[in-house]
Amino acid sequence: MRSYEVLTRLRDSDGSLIRPPEFLPLTVQAQMIVELDRAVITKVFGWLATNPNALAVTHKCSINLSGQTMGDAAIAEFIRAQRALFAIPANKIVFEITESEAIRHPRAASQLVDDLKADGFGIALDDFGTGLATFEYLKRFALDYLKIDGSFIRNLVDDPVDQEIVLSTVRIAQRLQLQIVAEHVHSLGVFTLLRDLGVEHVQGELIGSAVPIEHLFRLPPPRAPNTP
Repeated sequence: MRSYEVLTRLRDSDGSLIRPPEFLPLTVQAQMIVELDRAVITKVFGWLATNPNALAVTHKCSINLSGQTMGDAAIAEFIRAQRALFAIPANKIVFEITESEAIRHPRAASQLVDDLKADGFGIALDDFGTGLATFEYLKRFALDYLKIDGSFIRNLVDDPVDQEIVLSTVRIAQRLQLQIVAEHVHSLGVFTLLRDLGVEHVQGELIGSAVPIEHLFRLPPPRAPNTP
């Protein structure tokens, strides 16, 4: 079984990839970010529906939602309709909302989380630790996953403060029955320390780099780095 996060790229006229820092600010300025999020949802659901073997071995597929999309009153119904159209099991999909946007739009975020949870989707709070939030925010939303931002992970082995932050996050997440995901895990040393601190899931180059989605299912299933 595979768990993965969908990333968005655009392709230039010469075939080269255009990465998010280049096109996302323009998308926001043009007020097209909601349309982009909707297009990604439709494309992912459609791809999974036409690739049933990939869908069968998908444990969790994560899709990011922007702050503007969280404020779109029609987005929950749109997602519901797309799920029904493509017959995608809701329990295989996790929608990620960023901590900073959830703080900026708490009422909209809370309503969207409740709506999506009622339909059976999973919810992850992304980039945790970067939005200057207190742990009190974790009690506001019916979350499933808490993703610790990579800024606390990259230097984890050598930074005792980062270690304390991760450990504190793990403890409160366990109390709230949330699963932890550490982002940007790039070395075996970081992975081993995260495991010792109680982190359950990792994401990053140690596990696998970004690839076109069809390539993901041609690769052997990922295994824990210390697994013989």
